[in-house]
Amino acid sequence: MSPDHGQRFMFDGHPVRGQFACLDETLAQVFARHQYPARVAEQLGQALVAASLLADTLKLDGSLVLQAKGTGPLRLLMVECDAQGRLRGIAKHNDDPALTQGSGLQSLYGQGHLSISLLPNSGERYQGIVPLEGANLSEVLDGYFAQSEQLPTRLWLTADGKRAAGMLLQQLPVNAGEQVDAGYWEHLTALAHTLKPIELKELPAEMILHRLYHEETIQLFDGHDIEFHCPCSRERSARALISLGIEDLTALMQEQPTVSVDCEFCGEKHQYDQTDLTWLTADNSAPGSDQLQ
Repeated sequence: MSPDHGQRFMFDGHPVRGQFACLDETLAQVFARHQYPARVAEQLGQALVAASLLADTLKLDGSLVLQAKGTGPLRLLMVECDAQGRLRGIAKHNDDPALTQGSGLQSLYGQGHLSISLLPNSGERYQGIVPLEGANLSEVLDGYFAQSEQLPTRLWLTADGKRAAGMLLQQLPVNAGEQVDAGYWEHLTALAHTLKPIELKELPAEMILHRLYHEETIQLFDGHDIEFHCPCSRERSARALISLGIEDLTALMQEQPTVSVDCEFCGEKHQYDQTDLTWLTADNSAPGSDQLQ
């Protein structure tokens, strides 16, 4: 199994499922492109593993985007995970002593909110928003599910500069007339709260489940790989240029011989010369890679 992987499990006889996710190389790929202060790296690592866990609960042909925005020194946190378990993420921050000296979410984000967006390749998009309130990102996400009409869900997240890990528990839909045993759900989540961050990061799924739920019958499924991947392309960058409008694009053409669109997630540079820009302003539609020089 890859060091970066997700793994699902089910409680036999009860409508509750769970998932683990662990990220090593994905974090290395993200942090190789940007140097973040430790607290920012911790937040981004937790967000990446949370997006992986949440995307894995959905049968979504598309991607899930988790975004936190605030007025504090950590202005923006955004991660994206697609149906194949491919992740990318970025954070934007100011230079502020609170990034190294403060504690708690408010010292990082100030006043802000967290959103979860579902972006199917076809069909209607969905977005839910919750205030950035709580001691950590796990509590914010717990609050998101508590106030929404979605399936009851709890998350446990941990991250540092080298590894991120998480666990999710979720109640499953039941048939009409059936009820979920609320006491059993509270029992499972209470035991999960005894899990230490170092255990979540270092222990394999089998050992964690044995330590927490040795009295339960659990089915642990084979793992699946998670990896860093950025879907940016020359065509997508061209669309970004077109969105500026013909007037602004024409002004760019007059100011410089080439225009470079840099992807903030992976650092890829897409350059367009005068021939490309003339074609863009004339056609006013996104070209394919075979149409650009």
